[in-house]
Amino acid sequence: MCVEELPGYDVGDVVSITGTCYEIIDEIPDIEEDSDPCQELTLITDVSGPYPSCANCEGTDSSSSSSSSSSSSSSSSSSASLSNNSSSSELCDEVPLALNFDGGTYEDVSAAGHTLVFNGGAAVSGTESYLGTDSLKMNGNNTYALVRSQEPSDDGALVDDQSCFNLLDNNFIIQYAFFWNGNENNQTHIAKWQAPPFRDWTMDFYKSGSIWYLAFAWTSNGTDFTIEQVDVTSSISSSTWYEVRIARSGSSAKIFLDGTSIHSFTLSDTIHESDGVLCLGNNLEDTDADVEGYIDQVYIRNGGTVSLSNYTPSGSLFADPFPYI
Repeated sequence: MCVEELPGYDVGDVVSITGTCYEIIDEIPDIEEDSDPCQELTLITDVSGPYPSCANCEGTDSSSSSSSSSSSSSSSSSSASLSNNSSSSELCDEVPLALNFDGGTYEDVSAAGHTLVFNGGAAVSGTESYLGTDSLKMNGNNTYALVRSQEPSDDGALVDDQSCFNLLDNNFIIQYAFFWNGNENNQTHIAKWQAPPFRDWTMDFYKSGSIWYLAFAWTSNGTDFTIEQVDVTSSISSSTWYEVRIARSGSSAKIFLDGTSIHSFTLSDTIHESDGVLCLGNNLEDTDADVEGYIDQVYIRNGGTVSLSNYTPSGSLFADPFPYI
C-alpha cells in the first residue's frame, strides 16, 4: 500500500488498514529482497477487530510500539486519522452507493460520496467498460478496492462510517456489472465480509466441480452463514459483460442476471451488522477470492421500496433520482 493510494492523507498521518494501524512515513523503510518495494507505511501496532479507531495507535497509550514517539507527534499535528463509527451517518440515505467509472477516474454520485482505496493492481481502466468509458480492473493477484467514507466527526477526525452498508432487515438492492476473464479461481464481486465475528454479507462467483455459481451469503451472528446459489454455468461466458442484482423485499429475495430473475429464496433474517469495510473484487477474510476481470456501475439501495420484478437494464444506472431501480 503506497501513500498515493491513500487520498487525503499526508506523511505522519496514522491510518488503519485491514485491522492494523500504520503511520505514513516520508521514506521507504528497509525491505527484504524480492519484497514489494512500495512500502511507505510503517507498522505501529496490531489491534483487534477490523478498522478500529486509530486513536488507539497514536503513541500515548500503552499499546504503542517502538514507533510511538513519531506517532505521538503525528497525532498532535494531524486531523486525518480514521476511526469507525457504527452509528448511521446522515449521508446514509436509501442509496448509499452509486459508483461509476468514467473519464479515467471514479465517482460515487450518491449523497455519501464514498472514496476508494486501491490494493494491489486494482485500478480504473479504459480497456473494458459496461457503461461509459472505464471500469474497475482487477488482475487476480490480491487486488481489491475498499469503499471508504471520510466524514468529519465532532472532534475533527475523519470517520470511516460503514453503517450505510449494514443491510439488517431492510429491503435492499445490490447491483453491479462484471466482466470475467475466464480464470478458474473463485471470485468475490462485492462483500462486507471479514474474519468472524465480522462477517455480514457477500456476493460471489465460484466454481464447484464443473459448475459455476452466483451466490449470496449472509450471517445473522457474524460467524455462521447461510448461502443461496444458482447454477450459471450455461449462462455466463468469459469476455462478456453481465449485470447482476440481488434484491430483497420483505422476506422474499431474488438473484437477477441481466434483468431476469434466475433464483428466488426466503431471506427473513436480520443480517449481521459490523464495522467491517465494504470491499469490491475480493473479501477481507480470504483475499485469494479476487476477481480477474472488471467491475462497473456498482449500486446499493438500503431501505425503501424494492421491486422483485424483472427489469430492462438500459441507460445510465445513476441518473438522479435513480429512475429504474
